Amino acid sequence: MRQFFYRSGFVIAIEIMVSVLFILCANAMINEKKTYLPIAELDENYMLFFPSLEEKNTVEKIGLKLPDNVRCAGLRFQKGAAVVLGNGVPLEEGRTFTKEDRKTRANVLLLRRDNLPLCKKMGGKKYYSLQGTMYEVIGVYSDGERNDSRSNEYLVNLYAAGISGEDDWEYGFLDASEKEQRMFADSLKKEGFTFAAGDRKKEYFNRNVQTSTKAALAIYSAVAVIVFVNIFSAIAVWIRGRKKEIVIRKMVGAEKIQIFGWLVKDFMILDAISFGVGTVISGGLLAMLAKYEFSPSWIVVFGKRLEWGAIGIAVIPALIIGLVVISVQVWWYLRHEIIQIIRSE
Repeated sequence: MRQFFYRSGFVIAIEIMVSVLFILCANAMINEKKTYLPIAELDENYMLFFPSLEEKNTVEKIGLKLPDNVRCAGLRFQKGAAVVLGNGVPLEEGRTFTKEDRKTRANVLLLRRDNLPLCKKMGGKKYYSLQGTMYEVIGVYSDGERNDSRSNEYLVNLYAAGISGEDDWEYGFLDASEKEQRMFADSLKKEGFTFAAGDRKKEYFNRNVQTSTKAALAIYSAVAVIVFVNIFSAIAVWIRGRKKEIVIRKMVGAEKIQIFGWLVKDFMILDAISFGVGTVISGGLLAMLAKYEFSPSWIVVFGKRLEWGAIGIAVIPALIIGLVVISVQVWWYLRHEIIQIIRSE
């Protein structure tokens, strides 16, 4: 095993770099295709609705028209989303909204953990100031992409007295049965509201990051092409370094398929080690992004978590490249006489 690493150290180093780059690019491809949601864990069939330009669309007005048994609904403001129910929010501590909050029109909200330093403590409770009103923080969550305007800064009870007259909202969302969605849509159509299925609005949610994402992917793709060329050279050098072993095996009567299988087996081991290390490095980088969030553009492009599908997407081209190079090189060695191979040194 020591000899294997000694002979293969250079190509393993190249393969690790290739695996990290390929995995991150594949993760970016998967991340770009996701449909981002106003809040976490909405049903794929949720509905979006947009305010009328002619009417004054206050929070209270929308709230009165919402179905009673809605799973999750709310309005998206410039910062954060006002929601009726918090079922879709994975809380780390505290509680979600209750019927009592709705009945009393309590000024309560759920707050993302990174905003806790902005709170004031009064009487053993935490309060968050929003539009001049103090809201009690009843629950804390950690979700969404912090540096992306699609994320939630806070989640306010839609029936809170402090926002009942607010009419400056961008869009609303409703997660309920199709029947309830139709009823709600019918109640607002006459007032000029427009509607759309949530999963058909990917471009709407991604509009603020499309340009930067495409530019970043173009840069990383250019780097990937350079690395893509280098991996051919690295594997070819690795094969040439094993030329003497190939000659010896051929001299002792090994079949061509045996020699080819031996090299492929070693390459598969090499690839597995490289991509194993590359996966750890890539996962670690994304974990650092999620924890420290030092680069908003990287978060937008690569996301905050490693998608397992990205590993598969990255491994396939590396394997194909390796098998092609091995096949060409070994075909030449096995096609020529031993003396010709030795003279080619």
